[in-house]
Amino acid sequence: MIKAIILALILIPGFVNAEDLNKSLVFEGFDEAMIKCPTRIWPEYNWTDTQVIIQDAVETLVWSGRDNSIKKLDPSVVPNESKQSVFSFPSSMSAKTMILIPDGSYKSTDELLRLGMHEFFHNLIQKNWKKSGPRGTKYPQSGQPRLYRRMLFENLKAYLISNGKDPQVLGKASFWYNKWKSEFPEEALNSADGYEGTAVYAEEVGAAIAKFGCGSEDRVLLSDAMETFKKTRGFSTTGNYFELSLEGYDIGTLSALALRFFRNDQTWFHQVAMGRTPVEILLTNVPQVPDKIPQEIASKFEVTASKMNSEIGKFVDKPISDYRDPKIVRIALPQKMLQSNLSPKYFVLSNLLPGAMILPMNFSLNFASDTSAVKSTAGNVFFIDPKNPCESSLVSLVAPSEIAINGDLITVEGKGLQGRIKFTSVKGEVGIFYCAH
Repeated sequence: MIKAIILALILIPGFVNAEDLNKSLVFEGFDEAMIKCPTRIWPEYNWTDTQVIIQDAVETLVWSGRDNSIKKLDPSVVPNESKQSVFSFPSSMSAKTMILIPDGSYKSTDELLRLGMHEFFHNLIQKNWKKSGPRGTKYPQSGQPRLYRRMLFENLKAYLISNGKDPQVLGKASFWYNKWKSEFPEEALNSADGYEGTAVYAEEVGAAIAKFGCGSEDRVLLSDAMETFKKTRGFSTTGNYFELSLEGYDIGTLSALALRFFRNDQTWFHQVAMGRTPVEILLTNVPQVPDKIPQEIASKFEVTASKMNSEIGKFVDKPISDYRDPKIVRIALPQKMLQSNLSPKYFVLSNLLPGAMILPMNFSLNFASDTSAVKSTAGNVFFIDPKNPCESSLVSLVAPSEIAINGDLITVEGKGLQGRIKFTSVKGEVGIFYCAH
């Protein structure tokens, strides 16, 4: 359930200038990589039975993977819920339909192509994969696991740059990976190295095939993927910001690229689907080479940990404390009511709420159904709690003074949540939950 709710972090779209994007070239890239030779990316992967709709301020076009046709559509075919997101897989249309509505953060043909390849990989390939633990970073944060991951990333990158010919740096990567896994085993269960690392890998290799063609050699694909990677990835381990799940986009991708291009063993595709991460597979049985952390990097990470804890605490300390208060009102809003994609400011885990994710929101959100309509303001905190008795929902807290109950209706006028909800009350482990419907 948790992974279904949190799959991507995006902004609500506003149309870009159509001249900034060439939709036909995006479709041509999809056809080259995902129809003609998709198994160069992943076994049993193709888009033959899919369609992609791209809508901008000028027109709405649909591309069919079955016959590579492009047709113009009436804009009204795009469901309202899809208009709140850069990408979506609307339930009201074919299960294999992706809708892309580019916003200002996707300004080029290549960026939109990559977005489509990344998100369809999540949707088509990863649905039946063994799930990892809850996404997030343990709070209060420590700089130590982030340091280990920084050193792991740097040595994996050096290994890729050496074209897989430097066993010394791979041994150092093995040292830092095993140190991290043994000292922080919960992080190893919760990382995004598998599901995000492989999605970025598919994006990188797919975009390279779209550019150079199905006949291009592996060395060309790897070179292009690494050039793009060096320009666009690596922020997660700089020490300027801490987020375990973001590191998966970098560490998982480097490991997947190494497995794809340097190992003559195709079983890793299946192993990842069964729950192992690319970095775990890559470094299994690799002899460890001891390494040291430069002092200036260690000092920087200590400072960042202190700053992160101070900032995160402003958002989550009180809600975490309130969550177990029997007097607090817990309103559970079903995922299906959400009218846009979530955009959390942080993904927070706490020992005080085992298994739950605490999510302060970057932006306002709208929830709606036939019987309920609610707005959540920016900064409001949601909980995704496996012990929540309301099915597949996000829990928001409000004070008793901020609600009025009339039969099976609640009117909410809180600082973080406002609206009218039809509900059923259910007793959970920590108290009463008001399940919206």
